Parts: sequence; structure tokens; C-alpha cells
Amino acid sequence: MSLIHHSFESWLGNRDERQQLSTLSKLLEISPQQTREITSNRRLGYQTYQIKKRHGYVREICAPTGDLKKLQRKLLANYFSSLLVHYSCCAFRKGVTIKNHALIHSYSSFILTVDLKNFFSSTRTSRVQKYFSEQGWSGHALQVLKKLTCYRGSLPQGAPTSPILSNLVNYELDVALQDLAQQTRATYSRYCDDLAFSWQTGNEPVTFRSQAEGLLNRFGYQVQREKGWKVQKLCDRPELTGIKIKSGFNLAPAEKTTNEIKRLKRKRKKSDKEYQRLVGLLAFKKFLKH
Repeated sequence: MSLIHHSFESWLGNRDERQQLSTLSKLLEISPQQTREITSNRRLGYQTYQIKKRHGYVREICAPTGDLKKLQRKLLANYFSSLLVHYSCCAFRKGVTIKNHALIHSYSSFILTVDLKNFFSSTRTSRVQKYFSEQGWSGHALQVLKKLTCYRGSLPQGAPTSPILSNLVNYELDVALQDLAQQTRATYSRYCDDLAFSWQTGNEPVTFRSQAEGLLNRFGYQVQREKGWKVQKLCDRPELTGIKIKSGFNLAPAEKTTNEIKRLKRKRKKSDKEYQRLVGLLAFKKFLKH
């Protein structure tokens, strides 16, 4: 399935290598010669470091160099931000927030959620290249796009282009999961690597999880087994991506966040870091109420 307008895809596909490089250079706001040299430019790289997460997990962050980040931001502003993203995506979309991900399921009787394992590193370069090819990019211009957006065989977590590309590349996955949900009268939404399905009545279909995992595996993803699938009833005030659904449009921070707010408020002497954290958490709480 084409992910952009057929007219642009056809127009781009009919242009030769020189013309494609010229088009790409305009998107990057640099000269065609500079665009051609990107694939051999050693200054366009990454610095990697690790962040410790809960439960002993370690996340690798790939931070692009200044020159590379500047080009990535040009691509994001001049190109990627105008491309088609599936309506079930609630992350990295203009005008759509984490609140939408929760509100979509606020009138369901129960919600089924699951997290994906190593989401960005599981979004392989081959799929990103296939996405660009389907839009009409080829030859050296295609290699430039790959160099600017991929690292070590996948989308680098830390690049400004990776979040939106994870939506663009997964358009067909979202279509497949949406179709599966509709077959069982469920509602589906995705916030990055957090998937949610909900039903207003009835029970979860017996084979639903295995069918969903089959689709995910087909696109190169695996379920985070340590967390697994989680079922929550609306009457129990379920939590979804850090948000508690109280009733209808009534949202609040998750219990863990609420407890952290209380702890920081009680603390008489706060460090600058703790004060800024409290300000941020209170702003999040206010955001959920409006």
C-alpha cells in the first residue's frame, strides 16, 4: 500500500538520479553536491550511551552528532511531517497526544494492553529502505536517506527522525491490527511501543492474543515477555501509558505518579532537580484535566 499521494510517488519515480538528488537537497536545504557526499561523510555519526531502566533493563541511546541532527531535523520538518500516518497512532503526531490514547478506550468495559520489546532496534533498516523505495526513491538518493535515518541495521533511538519513521514504516502493521480489532468489535490504538485494545461488551476472543502476536512477528516485533499482556476492567480505574482512566473523560496521573507528587510536596528541602520534577508532574496532572 502506498503511504503518500500516488501523484508524488509517480512523479518522483520518473525522475533520474540527478533529479532525485536535487529534490532531496532542497528538502535538506543544502547543495546537490553536499547531498551526494553525505554517504561518505564521517562526521555524520552517533555517540552511544546506556540508560538504566526499571527491572534491570538497559536502554541504548544513539545521539546523532550536531551536523547529522541538523539534517535529520530538516527531513522531519520539510518532508516526514507531511506524510501519511495511520489514525490509530497517538504518538508523534501533530494535534494528537497521550491523552487521546487513553480517551479512545475510556468507554470500554475492559482494556487489553501489551508492550513491544526493543521497538526502535526491531524496526529494521530493510523495512525503512522498502518504505522509501515504495515512495519512488532510488539510487544514490535512497542511500542518502538510509544513511540519514538508520544506524547499525535499524532506527536509532535518539535520532529526531526515528519516532515519526516508526509510525510511517508501520502503517501496514497498524492497518492489520486495526482490521483484527474490527473483526472482534474492538478498539485499537498505539502509542509508540504501547498497544491497547478494548471492548465495550463481551469477552476477549480466545485466539486474539496469538493472532495479534502473529501479526507483530510478521513485521519483526516481539511482545515484552517480562510484562506480558495485561487485562484491566474500566470499573477498576485502569492505567494506560501513565494515565489512570477514572470514568468517561475523567483522567488522572497513574498511581505511581500521584504518589511521587505527594512525596515531593511533603519534602521541605528540595534540590533544583526535584523542584523541576515536581513542576513537571503538576503540569502533567493539569494537562490531563483539560
